[in-house]
Amino acid sequence: MGGVPQALDGRSLSFRPSEAAAPVYSELFIAEVTTSHVRQVTNDRATNYNPAWSPDGRSIAFARIGPQADILSATEGDIAILDVSTGQRRIFAGGPEIKSQPIWSADGRELAYLASPTLSGRPTIRVCLASNGSLVRSYPLDGPADKFDWDRSGGFIVSYVEEDLAATPTPGITDVRSIAPASKPPGVWAQAQNAAIAWIEGASGPGLWIKSSGPSSPKKLLDIELSDERLALGRSETISWRDQSGETHQGALLLPPNYRKGTRYPMIVDVYPGVYEGNWMAPMSGNQTWAAAGYIVFKPEPRAPHEWVNCSGSVAQCQRARGPDGWNVTFNDVMSGVADVVRRGYADPEKMCVYGHSNGGGVADYLVTQTGRFKCAVVVAPVLPNWMGSALLQTGSWGLVANLAGTKLWDDPLAYVRLSAVTRANQVKTPMLIAVGDEDGQFLLGAIEMYNALRFAGADVTLLRYPHEGHVFTGAGLHDFWRRYMEFFRHYLGPNEKTTAIRRG
Repeated sequence: MGGVPQALDGRSLSFRPSEAAAPVYSELFIAEVTTSHVRQVTNDRATNYNPAWSPDGRSIAFARIGPQADILSATEGDIAILDVSTGQRRIFAGGPEIKSQPIWSADGRELAYLASPTLSGRPTIRVCLASNGSLVRSYPLDGPADKFDWDRSGGFIVSYVEEDLAATPTPGITDVRSIAPASKPPGVWAQAQNAAIAWIEGASGPGLWIKSSGPSSPKKLLDIELSDERLALGRSETISWRDQSGETHQGALLLPPNYRKGTRYPMIVDVYPGVYEGNWMAPMSGNQTWAAAGYIVFKPEPRAPHEWVNCSGSVAQCQRARGPDGWNVTFNDVMSGVADVVRRGYADPEKMCVYGHSNGGGVADYLVTQTGRFKCAVVVAPVLPNWMGSALLQTGSWGLVANLAGTKLWDDPLAYVRLSAVTRANQVKTPMLIAVGDEDGQFLLGAIEMYNALRFAGADVTLLRYPHEGHVFTGAGLHDFWRRYMEFFRHYLGPNEKTTAIRRG
């Protein structure tokens, strides 16, 4: 939907935009490794993804969403099997539910896949006979799955979108293995033929780990903290706290490399919803450059009305964030976490700013309508500042937004008003910096809507629009944005007299 990712110089990521208003499809190709010959094997203008070779190399199973469906709001998809020699295709599993990640058993007799109500919904593992597609067994999972695989020592291995590999067995699935302690959550992982598992620590490091299938401890094979003595990284901690109602929450904290216990530091609160605590290297979220500048970075990982379907808690806990009243849950999740970080002596309560990108931008937009605790707010490509506009401007979004809101627009228009930050812009007292790329479609329109609402309300707001930039900034656009928002943080948080910022050549 956002174009084709490319790295022409091998270093900076950019996107080649699709033709204006032209639909984008993904087709399947086979590349002969020895000859480099490439041939296209599907041409149905559908969204084909997750290809998986059969053990005998004769077939490819893949997931498919038809050409008439909008991907984000689709509720139906197929698993298809392609005969490589003849090019014939058969539907292996069809009908309601989005289906993804087909995986063959080692002997090729069974095929497992994920099935969920929507693309981001809570899935079930379905295991079927490869010969005729008849269901053998199924296992409901605890949350949206990032990846799953047959466990070569028996059962399945599952990693969830918001969590590390399942720490406890999912009901009905034997030997769902936890490969790492909670302090070292795995990111990308792969299983060897002998059932050993290797994984990257967090979303982007700093460690590479391995664990055998037997009763052994994980072993770190590589640590990028030791690869360059000039690279000083902050230390990450996972913290838990209870709010006033007694509910337990968990978040992530990144401390400056030169952190001194007992010193209160200025804090940037990254409010992206969900659990992403291991990702301290991403350019568009709380990262090591902020810590290197002397800031505490806190990710309270809140629930939110637009993200309740991806929540990692129980169904009841997640659905508390659905609909207009869900913003109260979001506010409590964030502010109870902030209060706990302050109580522990990490942060200066008078020097706090809030940051949000995309889903986090939607949280930050609404949060500043409810509190003046933050000295500043940086919002990048915010999602859903105006729920009415989001439902109507993009064809196919109607069903998705209605599912998130818990009601259709015409059934309860007031709910959409209450969900929208633009309708509360007059409550904002926090200076704001809003940034967005001109190639970011509906996110660009939403950023402009929020900016204009704040201007009409007399708020202190600046809008940065970057030509040729998409949802994730790259190259010169990213450099300019980084310079501007770091200066914005310095202006409102001020230097910390007890903290020395790390200077780089």
